[in-house]
Amino acid sequence: MSEPTTNPRIELVRPLIFVLLEDARDLPLVGMASPLGEVVALSVRVSPAPDATLLDALARGAARAVQVSDSLFDSVDYLAVAHTLACTVRFLCAPLGSPPVVVFAGDRGRGAVGPAVAERLSLPHLGAVYAVELSRDHLLVDRQLGPGVQRLRGTPPVVLACVLAPEARAAPAAAPGKAIEPLDLEALHITSQELLHRRRFRPTEGPAPAGRPRVLASVERLTDRLARDGVWPQRRSGK
Repeated sequence: MSEPTTNPRIELVRPLIFVLLEDARDLPLVGMASPLGEVVALSVRVSPAPDATLLDALARGAARAVQVSDSLFDSVDYLAVAHTLACTVRFLCAPLGSPPVVVFAGDRGRGAVGPAVAERLSLPHLGAVYAVELSRDHLLVDRQLGPGVQRLRGTPPVVLACVLAPEARAAPAAAPGKAIEPLDLEALHITSQELLHRRRFRPTEGPAPAGRPRVLASVERLTDRLARDGVWPQRRSGK
């Protein structure tokens, strides 16, 4: 985040707000982002069927919901998803020139997609965020920093990975007059080859390596081995 201009005082141009929804756990982002402006909810899915999470985002007040669908997303890693989301943000910003943007993502202690989107958009990134305010000429961002709190002041653009408390999820309500806007890879100018190579990096489930503990013949051999490795006091002669 860059420091705002304070002399002369200027009013911050209203930023374009994006919320990245991986699943229903990220829905509280809509409420966190809404005070900053109209929210555009984004998701990447395998099936073109309307995503229930996006429908719920519309019911919570998101102005738009955009779903990028392709069967390739069934077999690629998070970097392919982040690349697609970054291209979607650029695509939606293009008709407006270069508006300031604030991108919200879920953190959940790992924050993988948020930083990757920030890297591909060449935007600053903050993690462990739990509160955001929009003032006349700046943003105020509160984030967890060890046992304390850090407050930062600056102007967009920025990507914020937010820590969200679990919440009980009710069934999605209807959002009259709102529908999910579909997008495909062709519209985003993404080729299949850009994503296919990411299949090699997707984690696969499987059995863990079998443990092969080494068994020593006696306690004396064990202590000798530990002493040789420097993790046990040296044995004294005669003892």
